[in-house]
Amino acid sequence: YADVTTICAGETVNFTDNSSQATGWEWTFDGGTPSSSTEQNPSVVYNTAGVYNVELTITDGSNYDTETKYEYIVVNDVPAQANTPEGDEEICTSSFNTFTTDEVDYAEEYEWELSPEEAGTIDWTDNEAQVEADETWTGTFYVKVRALNTCGDGDWSDNFEGTIISSPEDFELLGGGSYCNGGDGVEITLDGSTDGVSYELYIGGEPTGTIVE
Repeated sequence: YADVTTICAGETVNFTDNSSQATGWEWTFDGGTPSSSTEQNPSVVYNTAGVYNVELTITDGSNYDTETKYEYIVVNDVPAQANTPEGDEEICTSSFNTFTTDEVDYAEEYEWELSPEEAGTIDWTDNEAQVEADETWTGTFYVKVRALNTCGDGDWSDNFEGTIISSPEDFELLGGGSYCNGGDGVEITLDGSTDGVSYELYIGGEPTGTIVE
C-alpha cells in the first residue's frame, strides 16, 4: 500500500507492507530512490516524472511470494513553457477569433492573457482561446498562454503579436431591378463608402471576383 500514488517530482511516497507472517522483504522501486529496500515499510523519493511499477517479494524463511503493481506510482512535473499561440495576425473590431497552442505535457489546465485590456476579452477551454475584439479599440495586441498543474505553473509563452483594425461600416445597396436577357443590365450603387476599404459584389451569395476600391 502507498500513502499516495500521484505526486510531483521530488516528493516522497511511504509504502506499507500488508502481508502476514512475513519475516523478510525485498522491494523494487522503478524510478525511485532508493531503487530497492529490505525494510518492511520503506519511504521512497521520486525525482523524475513518469509512471512506475512497484514490486514486493516476501518470505517467511522458506517460502516466497511476489506481488507487482504495474503503473502504480504517477510522478508529475511542472509543465514546460507553452508554445507561442497561433491565430490570425490581423483581426477586425467586434470580431471573434480563435487562438491555439500545442498541448503541454503534464498540463492540467491553461491560463491565457490578452493585452492591453482595452483590446477586448478572452475566454478559453484548455489550449484553445476565443478573443472578442473591442468594438472601437484599434492597434497592436498580444496573446500569451501558460500551462498549470498541482506541481506548479509553467513559464508564459512568448507573445503572439497581432493588429486590430476597424471593421468596414455597413452601407445599403441601391438600384437593381429587372432587365432583359442580353440587355445592358441594371446599375447597383452604395449609399456611401469608406476610404481604404475594398468592395466586392456578390451575386446569389457567390463572389464575382471584381474588386472595387
